[in-house]
Amino acid sequence: EDYAIQRVVELLRESGDQLDEEIKKDKVLSKAFQNLFSYAFFASVADLFLMRTGAAADADQQRAKIALTAEMTSKLTAVDNHPMNRVLGFGAKYLQEHFTPWVQSQGGWERAFDGTEDDDNDEVQ
Repeated sequence: EDYAIQRVVELLRESGDQLDEEIKKDKVLSKAFQNLFSYAFFASVADLFLMRTGAAADADQQRAKIALTAEMTSKLTAVDNHPMNRVLGFGAKYLQEHFTPWVQSQGGWERAFDGTEDDDNDEVQ
């Protein structure tokens, strides 16, 4: 189990490192990333990224989209062109703008990811 956890973390880190390397190799992409990196750019990237996953609108897919948004944000923080807090702020804003209505309809973040329909099961007896 520990090996699996460590290996997944390594793969995520390598993916982030590769993203930064690929952006640095491509001068046009690097310049665009430096000059165009705004919330609108981030949101467009996120929209396309989520669209390409083919996720539907049911609860499991909404949870998956939220997780994918967090993963994408995390990978973009590995790119050296921008401060990490800026990228994380864009990720938080995107989550808030795109998923707040669904999360509220589920009863909040905790209940949206609880996986149970009945809150009474959470009480210790």
